[in-house]
Amino acid sequence: MISEKTVKIDSQEKVKSKKRLVIVSDTHITRSGGSFNLHAFNVGIEKVNKIKNASLYLNLGDITQMGTLLDYEYALEQFNKFDPVTKSPIMVLIGNHDAMNVGYLLFEEMIGSRHYAYEDDEIYILGIDST
Repeated sequence: MISEKTVKIDSQEKVKSKKRLVIVSDTHITRSGGSFNLHAFNVGIEKVNKIKNASLYLNLGDITQMGTLLDYEYALEQFNKFDPVTKSPIMVLIGNHDAMNVGYLLFEEMIGSRHYAYEDDEIYILGIDST
């Protein structure tokens, strides 16, 4: 078992890399209550839009709360605010909440493939639907 005593993480250590990955996850966007906070989302989007030299934008899933058509429509409305300075590839993966209520079909129709691969001369990222 891993515990705080057995693993020491030096949060001051800097990772040197030429790649800048911007990662968003678990937004759980919905109009019908839940834990979605529109203000916090808007603040986050404003910050993401200002990031310079991003190599890749990753959304790791759970874009919606319940995977319904209303959730997807509202999520796409909110993600239209995403207008990054750097025009780099965007990789969007499906999460278990996105797949609910036939959301996996809506994801493919409204967002795209549930699998994704990104490769350049330094890294390879493979996104696989595990829902």
